Amino acid sequence: IHVKWSGFADAESSLAEYQIGIGTVRGAADVLPFTSVGLATSIQLDRLFMPHGSQIFASVRATNVAGLKTTVVSDAVVISSQPRVTVHDGLGDADDDFHSSSQLLSAHWSTDDLCPVADAAWSIHRVDGKEIMPLTRLTSTATSAIRENLRLDSGETYYVTVRITNAIGLTSYGRSNGVTVDVDGPLPGQVFDGADEGVDANYQPSITTLSANWEKFGDPGSTSPGQRVLYYEAGLGTDDRYFLTRQNVVPFRNVGLN
Repeated sequence: IHVKWSGFADAESSLAEYQIGIGTVRGAADVLPFTSVGLATSIQLDRLFMPHGSQIFASVRATNVAGLKTTVVSDAVVISSQPRVTVHDGLGDADDDFHSSSQLLSAHWSTDDLCPVADAAWSIHRVDGKEIMPLTRLTSTATSAIRENLRLDSGETYYVTVRITNAIGLTSYGRSNGVTVDVDGPLPGQVFDGADEGVDANYQPSITTLSANWEKFGDPGSTSPGQRVLYYEAGLGTDDRYFLTRQNVVPFRNVGLN
């Protein structure tokens, strides 16, 4: 760290020496104990331990020939040596593992750097390294982004890389852990006419009542939310080829997870 000072004067007695101390609290010298530098008015100090993110204060103590001392403390300087960028898929507070759109992708990020951001950019790649969107600049204050009009493949995993450059020129990169595109609905189960579970009836005598049962939809072995059933809807119709005629007797209605 480089420190310089000026303005010390004593009208009655000349200055004997300056001492400099470096600390993480105003007036403290826990990083470098007060050390004599003679009558120099600037110094570069090496081999100090100043962790990333810490605030550092320089204290200069002037002593005159009579032994009287005066101490002046600088404003803080923030150490920005190894800024880190943390990137999450999606725009929520959490990190998304799955994504239900094949046309857009989003991410949000944060940095532990107290130094202002001067430049930001982001890119999108498929997990095999194929570039989906080249590095694209953002505003320096951006902490999230959305890219639309993409052509993403269902079942593939994509990750976002963010580049941040701070005001003193240090550049850091962060990468998300990836999000898998899943645009497919739950795997279909099998539907049976009649009340007997797993048995499909072809005839019945009633003209006012109809029963049905079905095997579970979705893939129980998959971690994809697209295979998790929230509820079923059941309807009754006369022709399964068209949406309207699938429910022209009884419209589709929510039957929960029955």
